[in-house]
Amino acid sequence: MAIPGYKVLVKTVSAKINPDEILVVEVPCPRNKVILGGGAECQALPPGSAANYTLKSSFPVTAGNARKWMAVWTNATNVNHPQVVQFTTYLICANK
Repeated sequence: MAIPGYKVLVKTVSAKINPDEILVVEVPCPRNKVILGGGAECQALPPGSAANYTLKSSFPVTAGNARKWMAVWTNATNVNHPQVVQFTTYLICANK
């Protein structure tokens, strides 16, 4: 059975996060759709290289007419020059 208007939206940000800083990546839900789920991941560049970034939270946000999936990472290291990492947030939505 197909879900009407089923869609997976993805947003990727390449960034360096300094020690004790945070990065927030949000994916908005299109109008007239509802959030079914979402998630987040990060990948060090180049793939397989060491990184210690912690996904602190990944959750849906609904405030007024705004609906989005939000993911929050932190750099849990004391490295002053952290490497570039790709942070990806996913949103799964469908028609109301």
